[in-house]
Amino acid sequence: MATSWHGSRGDENWELPEKIVHSSETARPGYGTELAHEYQDSDEVLTEKAKLFIELLRESKKSVIYSGAGLSTSAGIGDYASKENTSTGVVPAYSLNRGIMSPMVAKPTLSHYVISELFSLGLLNCWIQQNHDGLPQKAGFPQHAMNEIHGSWYDPSNPVIPMSGSLRGDYFENLLEWEKKCDLCVAVGTSLAGMNADRVVSTVAEKGVKGKAIGSVIINLQRTSYDGSSALRVFSTLDRFFTKISSFLVDIEIKPMVRLQIDQEHHVLEENVFLVPYGSSGKLILQKSSPEKKKSVISRVRKKIISSLGSISKEDTEVATESDSLADRLMELDLREGAKVRITGGVYEGDEGVVTGKNAEGHYKIRFMHTINPKQNLKAPMERVLGTWWVEAACNGTTPMIPVVSITENDDDDE
Repeated sequence: MATSWHGSRGDENWELPEKIVHSSETARPGYGTELAHEYQDSDEVLTEKAKLFIELLRESKKSVIYSGAGLSTSAGIGDYASKENTSTGVVPAYSLNRGIMSPMVAKPTLSHYVISELFSLGLLNCWIQQNHDGLPQKAGFPQHAMNEIHGSWYDPSNPVIPMSGSLRGDYFENLLEWEKKCDLCVAVGTSLAGMNADRVVSTVAEKGVKGKAIGSVIINLQRTSYDGSSALRVFSTLDRFFTKISSFLVDIEIKPMVRLQIDQEHHVLEENVFLVPYGSSGKLILQKSSPEKKKSVISRVRKKIISSLGSISKEDTEVATESDSLADRLMELDLREGAKVRITGGVYEGDEGVVTGKNAEGHYKIRFMHTINPKQNLKAPMERVLGTWWVEAACNGTTPMIPVVSITENDDDDE
């Protein structure tokens, strides 16, 4: 009994959580979820659970955060599982029906900042995000360690996936890789209703029961079907719990949400024009080079671009290609208003768009013509947003691919 309330690594003598909301509805109708009752650990028990959570993170070698909609409710973005009017889930502040604001301008919660700092401290290795809101990146979490498995509002190559849709192949492969190798999965704000991606929690929980991994940590207000197999079960709002964590471990710095941590000297040709180590297909090049070698190559190419010179020699780069053209080595990513770009992957791979400016937070707005009927060559306009963190990742060469590439007069589609 105590295991389902506290987890196998918890203390069976801890006080049971108190029911604070009674509900007659399931957390997610039509899925394998519990009734949407809400429970809360006492402050004393929550403190002990926070200490144990830190111990598990330090014990872990490969840890994953797996987040659901409940993580963003206190940012004003609605969830699926909070059913009752008396729910401790925050009523969404961003409602198009109420004509207030867009969720695109939501700000990260304290939980987002604490999780990001835990990654910076080396206590977390990967974030598998079911949400689309970009709040982890706004809080400083790096794109290269993020898997937005259900799509993103800030990645034109990874649009939001409908409930009946299929997961993007490369992101699903990454999820399977982490399912196999992680020894600790921390589920936050998710009802674990049986989504395909929930396997990253259920698999490590099973391994934990068998003594082959630390197992799972589940943090939310409602019961889930995986509580009995968890290593640690926490009943709390996420901000309340991560406030405890920050008091023990993390000095939280609330950082500006839009920032570019890039080498201006080597990567910025002019405002909104960047030199990035990616080819015209959007794939990372110079993979085998040391950071010093990459910087040296980029510096030389930048000078040659500025002086309108031609290609670089094979001695200047290390790439797995026979071609010697500049386009196959380093690319100008032009995000000035009016610049043309092409999507590099996902369901809209190959679709072209025009940069129309920036939104209120400084992210790039791009108007694409999306193919809606390939047989009849029918296209429809759609504005999408490219998060500035993708520019940072592109300049620093930290992701295998980037969402868009520039289209130039000499653009070569054969790569």
